[in-house]
Amino acid sequence: MPKTIFCSGGNRGQDKLDVEDTAQLILEYDNLSVSVSMCFVNKNKARNFNIIGDNGSIEWNETENNLKVYNNKRKTDIYFEKDLTNDKLFFDQAYKFINNWTLEDSKNSLESAGNSLAIVIAAKKSLLSGQVEIIKDSF
Repeated sequence: MPKTIFCSGGNRGQDKLDVEDTAQLILEYDNLSVSVSMCFVNKNKARNFNIIGDNGSIEWNETENNLKVYNNKRKTDIYFEKDLTNDKLFFDQAYKFINNWTLEDSKNSLESAGNSLAIVIAAKKSLLSGQVEIIKDSF
């Protein structure tokens, strides 16, 4: 769980909806930083994240549908699944839930949901304050 978050963004598109259409987040963990960028303004969507640590970094780009893992020895591994779609991810998740969901899966899912909510609450607070916010534990 990250300790702090900074968020900028808002509604930048022509449709003035009560929802952010652009967001950039920086999440600070004990030993690493994660940046997330999301843009829903136009059809040329931009969704990606970077995780940077002492021993390397990880980069994900939805548009290119790939995950790049860099280590300090300048070696890069690229992971790409050509046929990966949102529909496939949804069906795989539904299959897991219907066929072999466990009590432990339920506990982990609820904990993840609580942590996600705590991050979103802190991100919204940061967006409004323009300041780094501490993320409170969800449980």
